[in-house]
Amino acid sequence: MIRTETTGRDVTHATIWGLSVAGALLLFIFVGSNGLKHYDAALVPYTGACVFSAFGIGYRFAMWLMHPPTGK
Repeated sequence: MIRTETTGRDVTHATIWGLSVAGALLLFIFVGSNGLKHYDAALVPYTGACVFSAFGIGYRFAMWLMHPPTGK
């Protein structure tokens, strides 16, 4: 049986995954830049866009895993 409706539990689960992916990216940036010692201020907008995108990808992937495309 394939579920077609999205519940609040699904959204919460996907949000947690999205936050986890974005948090992991921030951690990798922090570690990779040696505690932000080698981080240029000009990269702040790019970092924000990448973290936002990482959240979106993590969220959508988690939702896709719970509701895969229909098939036969």
